[in-house]
Amino acid sequence: MIDKLTLLERAALLTGKSVWETHDVPRLGLRSVWLADGPHGVRKQVGSADHLGLHGSEPATCFPTAATIANSWDPVLAEEVGQALGAEAAWQGVDVLLGPGLNIKRSPLGGRSFEYFSEDPLLAGKLAAAYVRGIQSQGVAACPKHYAANSQELRRMVSDSVVDERTLREITGTMPPAPRDPALPSHHTGDIRRVSDAEFAALLGRPVPASTWSGPLGANDALGRMATARSPLARLAYRVLAWRKDRSDAKGTPDLSILFLLNMPFRAIGKMTNGMVSAEMVDGIVRIVNGRHFPGARIVGGGFPRNRRANRRSARELSGRR
Repeated sequence: MIDKLTLLERAALLTGKSVWETHDVPRLGLRSVWLADGPHGVRKQVGSADHLGLHGSEPATCFPTAATIANSWDPVLAEEVGQALGAEAAWQGVDVLLGPGLNIKRSPLGGRSFEYFSEDPLLAGKLAAAYVRGIQSQGVAACPKHYAANSQELRRMVSDSVVDERTLREITGTMPPAPRDPALPSHHTGDIRRVSDAEFAALLGRPVPASTWSGPLGANDALGRMATARSPLARLAYRVLAWRKDRSDAKGTPDLSILFLLNMPFRAIGKMTNGMVSAEMVDGIVRIVNGRHFPGARIVGGGFPRNRRANRRSARELSGRR
């Protein structure tokens, strides 16, 4: 099958036809695949979709969280929950259920710790395997997620989880045994205060940035960094977003979309606009934020029609039209 796909079709299969649906290839009879979030209930969005789950979804059962199921220490119960999730997913036409979450909890401050089973890798592994067996017994694929070191939600798309090899191997079980690097001292504690700058730089693989660094923003910086951007337009945009966030917080109805935007890196703009903004245009936006308004505007203005033509051309090719 792969040999019959064009280069564009292969690339398209790695992207999305929509937020939750893969591309189809009609000429080869390859249908699209529908994915849905589902650690604790099938969340198939209809109509306007977003990956935050803010828009409406098909009605579905809300099951106890993974953290709750883990307190039972019962793989049989976990498999029964998986079977029920798989049955509902199949009934709704979902092909792949994004779950369970088997990341190891490392901090009570983790924004998604409730989605994970345990701090104990053996318990988490046994229950996650039971979930997968249950889901896939109904003809639906399970997609275990957040394998390792997903310990925070704040700026999760730009954060860097620095974990030494021993912790990765002994706690998450994702790394095979390997000779220890003699250049690094042994780790017996998770207390960051006992890690020297030199050791931290060795673990990080690059020099530790100074805490007072405030240079130009890059594509991997969060939109919230616009608060100190060189461009007055960027600072104004930040103030508007912050004002909307504060207003919704004061009403007791936090605006999760605004919170997500403030923590989203610039490079994610292309993804969140479903390809309307290209990587070239993101570069232009970053230039504008850094105070280079005219060069940035030229890149964005010139990139928009080029990106639109390219998207249309790709859509025609994928649909079989030339």
